[in-house]
Amino acid sequence: MLHVVFLINRVTTLLHHKTPYQVLHDQVPDSNLFKVFGCLCFASTIQSHKTKLHSRARKSIFLGYKPGYKGYDLLDMLSRTIFVSRNVTFHENILPYQTTSTSSVTDNLHYITPSPPPFIDVTDSFPILTSPIPIPESPIPTDSPVIPDPPVRVSTRTKSNPAYLKDYVCPITNSINTTSSPYHISNYLSYVNISYPHSCFAMSLHTHIEPKTFTEVNKHDCWRKAMQDELNALNKTGTWKIVDLPRNAKPIGYMWIFKMKHYVDGSIERYKARLVTKGYNQIEGLDYFETYSPVAKLTTVRIVLALPSSNNWHLHQLDVNNAFLHGELQ
Repeated sequence: MLHVVFLINRVTTLLHHKTPYQVLHDQVPDSNLFKVFGCLCFASTIQSHKTKLHSRARKSIFLGYKPGYKGYDLLDMLSRTIFVSRNVTFHENILPYQTTSTSSVTDNLHYITPSPPPFIDVTDSFPILTSPIPIPESPIPTDSPVIPDPPVRVSTRTKSNPAYLKDYVCPITNSINTTSSPYHISNYLSYVNISYPHSCFAMSLHTHIEPKTFTEVNKHDCWRKAMQDELNALNKTGTWKIVDLPRNAKPIGYMWIFKMKHYVDGSIERYKARLVTKGYNQIEGLDYFETYSPVAKLTTVRIVLALPSSNNWHLHQLDVNNAFLHGELQ
């Protein structure tokens, strides 16, 4: 209705050969704004912080004009939301919701609705009765009343996978396509040729579940000992100092991370607990100024392994229990 009024005010010339818009604003309306109602259009989504893989437009339906805005009212066909956009490309010869037959009503309980074109995924908004509810011919006995169930409505809408999966091959989640994928992982991956200890190790990763919260681990002595060992190591190396909280400073919380170390046969070697700070709550330039992560490069590891191999030396492995071996935290 708003779109019709918009066109009438700018097209009809009944006021002394002038349109109502021209009489009110004393200027001729811009005919380039006239677009076909309900046509297909694409709204630009070019913004900052976008990569080349992000979409550049939103597939939409033209719904008219927004009063007070230099933009168009659009319906996003994917999210079913109405928004306003100024940078829009119109395809006025394509009407996604154009019906092929006129809706007709046969009686009060029987409705016939035209189906959408096959290339548009239109979600049904309201249930529609496809046949009248059957009424029993004989009256229902009062001593044992039985109410017949209404007929089950089966949607005739064309089914398709979600739009966010269009760039992926998903044989497991594709419940519509009954044909299995020719590249199923079971055809190319097998555990038959691996050794028995390695098979036990792989199975143990699913058998032993690592806890996520402090409440879970506090019930077991093994995890409590692992946490105490972590606290002793932090105190021994002097990782922190207890000081007064500076003015206008916000303290940062901490959390425990729990891991299970396994032998090659899959049995549990030890329980490991790490006390870490919630660094994701910090703001760069305010809570911290520098970042560091002392890790060994792969080339260094290769040199360390090549030297004992070429000189026939014995190689020993040393495990550092504390993560804060070097560096002081401010």
